[in-house]
Amino acid sequence: MALSQHDLHQIRAFNRDYTELLGLLNKRVFNTTLSWPEARVLMLIAAQMPISPKDVAARLALDRSYTSRLIKKLATMGLVKKTPSSTDSRAVILTVTTAGRVLNTQLDQQSDKQVQQILQPLTPSQQQRATQAIETLQDLLFKS
Repeated sequence: MALSQHDLHQIRAFNRDYTELLGLLNKRVFNTTLSWPEARVLMLIAAQMPISPKDVAARLALDRSYTSRLIKKLATMGLVKKTPSSTDSRAVILTVTTAGRVLNTQLDQQSDKQVQQILQPLTPSQQQRATQAIETLQDLLFKS
């Protein structure tokens, strides 16, 4: 069954509004020097380390060469460390540095604060409905 034009419009409007609400089109994340893609790569590495650049690209559905440039910048900034793989001399393993961990923690805290601010005007019942709606979408779209 195809979606109606009304349904498509509603979904696209939500995507536009939520993107704007989160500030995803801003050049920098939470007044840091990181772009949104750089922050997302840092956060993934922090959550999944050790991880390979290939796996970062796959998990974020990014082009490998673009991912490589992002990782190189994060490494130059002292946020990510590349270590040669012990099992494959051609591969590297990524971890975050102490500075990367600190910045990642700040990004997590700022993200939590942002969500709190977005949902704060809602009543507890409305907050619960919003959370349940998000859980439903998560289950339907991203869990296999």
